[in-house]
Amino acid sequence: MEIHHPSHTSRKKWFHYFWEFFMMFMAISASFFVENQREHYVERIKEKQYMVSMLADLKSDTGILKEKIDSNDVMKKGLNLLFGLLRDFHGDKTSLKELYQLFSDNAGWVRRARLADRTISQLKNSGNMRLIHVQAISDSLLVYEERKKLLVDQGESYKRENDILTELSRKMLDYKYLLPPDTAAIRSGQNFSPVILFEFSNEVKLLWDQIDTYVGTLEELLGMASNIIALIQKHYHLK
Repeated sequence: MEIHHPSHTSRKKWFHYFWEFFMMFMAISASFFVENQREHYVERIKEKQYMVSMLADLKSDTGILKEKIDSNDVMKKGLNLLFGLLRDFHGDKTSLKELYQLFSDNAGWVRRARLADRTISQLKNSGNMRLIHVQAISDSLLVYEERKKLLVDQGESYKRENDILTELSRKMLDYKYLLPPDTAAIRSGQNFSPVILFEFSNEVKLLWDQIDTYVGTLEELLGMASNIIALIQKHYHLK
């Protein structure tokens, strides 16, 4: 009698399908991995491009902030002298010349900072803030932007206070000596009542206070910008 051995075809078939499934799974996984790596690479390139642009904006900001701090500090000193003169005004020609010169140099001007917002606006509008993988940098940038908004609000208050002082000066000073400043032509004889001198000096002091607050925020922003610059240079190896 002929003996037939059991067939193993089904087992080989199962193993064959398993191997095909495994190879397909590996191919798909590899494809996802490669695509993920490609996207990661592209994002890192975009991130560095944004940081190069951000670094340029911040360096521009620091230059503007330093200049506005210096110019507003000079203005504060001049307004302080003007306040002292008004509180002890003698009305002689020398005092009149000093009054017109100090007002011309230190009042009627609004030395506000216009800071860059190009890169941060692009990051926010495109939803790419997530690209910044250094948490300390993204957090610092968001806080910096909030302080910039405060600076804008303070700048508006600064301008309003300056406008009030300018409006009051029209009732007190003769602008023919101011546009342009011509203190040499001033003649004695202008008399100011104690009431208007007092009101004028108060407005000078209020403007001084507003500028002092503004300078404080400028200095705070300068420190923040310098810190973010250092972080970007460190983590992205930029100069």
